[in-house]
Amino acid sequence: MKTKAIPFIAAVLFASTTLVASTVLVAAAPDGWKVLVDRTKTCQISVPADWVVDKFSPSSAGAPDKQASMTMHATPNQTLAKAKTTFEMLYPPKKVVEDSASRVWCAYKADSVAVDSPEVNWYVAIPVKTSVCAVQIDFKNPSMESMMKQLAESMSAAK
Repeated sequence: MKTKAIPFIAAVLFASTTLVASTVLVAAAPDGWKVLVDRTKTCQISVPADWVVDKFSPSSAGAPDKQASMTMHATPNQTLAKAKTTFEMLYPPKKVVEDSASRVWCAYKADSVAVDSPEVNWYVAIPVKTSVCAVQIDFKNPSMESMMKQLAESMSAAK
């Protein structure tokens, strides 16, 4: 009887740990923000209510003053480690904000941005089932960092 209980207890413990980790990873979006879902219905993210959603890509949006933008996408059948490796080959990180099993977050300098520009570029990715949800966030004024963190932390599996 005791040997049958061990796998059950292990499964409950694993499920509880996974649920707690998932809850910690996703921060609630501020009231009034709108939720965007990618075309595959794998990922979602929240953006400020006044942001303009791209007509052709429902998972891309930007501030009305053009001072910030984001593009989210899902990559099916990929691990977080593989997504990180691919991104780092294309855009070497300038700073690593987080590198864990539940999220990769790094700052990089986009090729289109002048070296001395204060513009900030972030890549944030999370594992979702057998896919990876990722967002690239660009903002021109460093004072927007707090709001952009809320945006990044709102990304999750589509509900």
